[in-house]
Amino acid sequence: MKNADKNQPGGLDRSSINAFAVASQVGFGIIAPLVGGALIGWYLDSQVFHDSVPIATLIGLLLGLAAGVYGLIRLISLLS
Repeated sequence: MKNADKNQPGGLDRSSINAFAVASQVGFGIIAPLVGGALIGWYLDSQVFHDSVPIATLIGLLLGLAAGVYGLIRLISLLS
């Protein structure tokens, strides 16, 4: 480890911290839209479509997944 990197918290070098930051962005960028879409779909199912198949929840999950993948592709294109 270089002398300049020893001042980092926990003795980690900058590349390790950057890798952790990118991994966190990727994870959050997939999970947040997925959960958000599911919650919006669940709300619509409970308020609008009473006692039916949870179709809005499934559509919300799929739209959230699509938004997460789109965001991941944008993040990767910015990093490269």
